[in-house]
Amino acid sequence: MKKDYLKHWKVVREYTKYEHGLSAADLDMLLFLYSEKYFTKSDFRKYHRVFSWNKKRFQAMRRDGWIDMFREYDPSKNQAALYRLSTKARRVVNTIYERLEGKMLPEQGMRQKGLSFSENRLKEAVARMNQTLQQQRRRPHE
Repeated sequence: MKKDYLKHWKVVREYTKYEHGLSAADLDMLLFLYSEKYFTKSDFRKYHRVFSWNKKRFQAMRRDGWIDMFREYDPSKNQAALYRLSTKARRVVNTIYERLEGKMLPEQGMRQKGLSFSENRLKEAVARMNQTLQQQRRRPHE
């Protein structure tokens, strides 16, 4: 099997950021936490150290619906609060993996008018990526 599924990573990443209003660091955090069933705030901070400094990232991701509380802090049992990715976050990460595996990006999801320069470039890249994927589907055994 040819391992080139990261060929379109930049386009998929930028489209996902555009589509959901995520920063690159927020998206990277979602990708990391995706395989963690539950995590503590301390676990979050350990991985967060590799990102640009944003002291309020955890609270912002909770506020924006990317992280849900699973279990509240219980001082009587000395149990830390547990968190997990929200359904919304898991769907976004699943969609990223599907797109990297060859699912086309929806071109109609981007506005037609009033795009910034970078959004217009992204729209062009999405169209090129989709065209490449269509060509690959037509001749799968090359």
